[in-house]
Amino acid sequence: MSAGSTRITRTSGPRLADGSRGQAVFYWIPIVDGGIPDDAAETVWHRISPELRRRFVGEGRIVIHCKVALGLTGTLAARLLVKFGGLPDEAIRQVRAARPGAIENKLQENYIKGCSKH
Repeated sequence: MSAGSTRITRTSGPRLADGSRGQAVFYWIPIVDGGIPDDAAETVWHRISPELRRRFVGEGRIVIHCKVALGLTGTLAARLLVKFGGLPDEAIRQVRAARPGAIENKLQENYIKGCSKH
């Protein structure tokens, strides 16, 4: 898949506590390893963030992953916390407490600090 493309895949998920099947939804956000979202990634982010919020509030879980689950994963996890009303510095602290080494560089830290909940 090339940068700038988006793929959404729906599959039958695991059984939930109520016995129903959940759905896994895959979103591709094109971000260069070690970097931050560019304009193409921001476009995808703004399109999917309401759905991410709905899923998190309704189901209580979102899975975020990148190559090593540190830089981009941590950056997007912290961004979600800010989007949900957290303060950027606190979001960085929470993500790093859960995953030491997350948010790998100053570029990613500054990106989160520049995010707002809108």
